[in-house]
Amino acid sequence: MSGFVREVPRRKETIQSISNSFDFPWNYNKEMFSVSSINGEILAETINALEDHPSFTRSLRDGYAVKSSDIKGANESSPAYLKYSGAVPMGYAPEEELTKGQAFQIFTGGMIPEGADCVVMVEDTSITGKWIEVRKAMQAGAHVIERGEEIRTGQTILSAGHVLDFRSTGIMAHMGISKVPVTRPCLGIISTGDEIAPVGEKNIPLGVTRDVNMEFLHSFFKKYGFCIKRYGISGDVKSELYNKTEQAVAENDIILVSGGSSVSVRDFTSEVFEVLLNSKLYLRGLRIKPGKPTLFAASKEKRKLLFGLPGHPLSCAVVASTFVLPVILNSIAPGSYKDDIQEFNLAEDVNGTTGIEEFIPFRFSKGKIFPVMSKSGYVGSLIDTDGLIVLGEQTETLRKEELAGVVLWK
Repeated sequence: MSGFVREVPRRKETIQSISNSFDFPWNYNKEMFSVSSINGEILAETINALEDHPSFTRSLRDGYAVKSSDIKGANESSPAYLKYSGAVPMGYAPEEELTKGQAFQIFTGGMIPEGADCVVMVEDTSITGKWIEVRKAMQAGAHVIERGEEIRTGQTILSAGHVLDFRSTGIMAHMGISKVPVTRPCLGIISTGDEIAPVGEKNIPLGVTRDVNMEFLHSFFKKYGFCIKRYGISGDVKSELYNKTEQAVAENDIILVSGGSSVSVRDFTSEVFEVLLNSKLYLRGLRIKPGKPTLFAASKEKRKLLFGLPGHPLSCAVVASTFVLPVILNSIAPGSYKDDIQEFNLAEDVNGTTGIEEFIPFRFSKGKIFPVMSKSGYVGSLIDTDGLIVLGEQTETLRKEELAGVVLWK
């Protein structure tokens, strides 16, 4: 295949290269989801605003809608006096235009009458008969949100590839959107290794470990609304792995094979990928730690993405979150994934390795980040963690109190 990577490449460059090489976006299955039930699903189509927000100029305070020119210079010792001209009921449009010298009572969220350009808060006023005493000057626009100030009709409010959750619901509800199209790629998961046993097996022999990666990968990708299919464990037999992967390729858009990606006479994943797609691997290794033994192959014609992930649990988790997910999101909407690196102060020193991008789990405490130093084979490294510290290729050591870049779990 054109674009086959012969050297261990950088992660970000590889993600972009894949997006360019395979003509993303690809169309996956779509379903209409109720706005009230979205929780991690991925938006299939860009949504543009159907109307201005707010749809009318409204008050941000209880008080009086007035002309700012009528209360210019007003203060405690020299108040302005305006004629009380009635109230604007909530949920109704004002029946009259405000003219010079008038004040309309207004409530938070109420529609501002034509002619008014600000709201003076009720605590800065007194009412006597038909007159309002105003003891504070206001600039035009004070305590008012203009029509269309936040969103204009036709403006993009959510782009394809956006991960939907509670933060997305408000704007869609306001626009009258009760259902949205979400994309639901089908994702097949296979674990490999003679040393792997199903989770439910109680008395496993020495030298055998339970299948951690199947459960992690299922849980991790399920939260994005993907259709998940599990194909169980393949022993270290090429024909068995081939048959499981062939079935998974036929039934899914994306295939994840954990284990069997490193250099070993018993690791057949790379061979199986090449035979099934009739193409060389696009990727054989990433310049990251943990997670270097990562494989990737794809077919534009068949619209298939195949990933080989390391068998060690922490390595598998790092590759899934920092490489597999970005590639999948870009296949839905190129450029939709961002590392979104934030910076926080370290609570203790961190030692890295120059020449490789390194990821270290961390916990937040008292506004600082505490690294959770783990070996790639640890299974409990992510418990109570908040994300991953990212050490760039040129970073070898970060000292206590220095800023460290992190990505938060999404």
